[in-house]
Amino acid sequence: RQQNRAVVVLCNSATADVDQLASKVMALLAGRDATAPTFRKTIDVSPETCSKYVGKYRLNSAIVMDVAYAKDTKTKLTVQLTGQQAFSIFPESKTRWFLKVVEAEIEFNLDSSGNCESLTLYQNGIEQTAKKE
Repeated sequence: RQQNRAVVVLCNSATADVDQLASKVMALLAGRDATAPTFRKTIDVSPETCSKYVGKYRLNSAIVMDVAYAKDTKTKLTVQLTGQQAFSIFPESKTRWFLKVVEAEIEFNLDSSGNCESLTLYQNGIEQTAKKE
């Protein structure tokens, strides 16, 4: 406000990436140093791979992470912690997925047969492993 400037970013989706981009442009307009935002690339994952990940994963005695198919699809997944809403997760590799609403990643851990036995949640510098029930 002090500079009487505004930034408008038009896009066809509402994600934290849009806010990040607007903040970077505003910083540049204010004369501050700002690095260009980086946007993660996603890959396509087969329905067979996604089906291995669907299930409930216990983080502790009170919190379960539910990985489910996104509505009307077998190739997109959501994750929902006990007591929270479900959020979409996006594949960066076959086993490494990320959220866009918060800085968090999930890695699906496979056994020697290729079945998912657990996942690891990476968030705020903490790694938490949750066994599949």
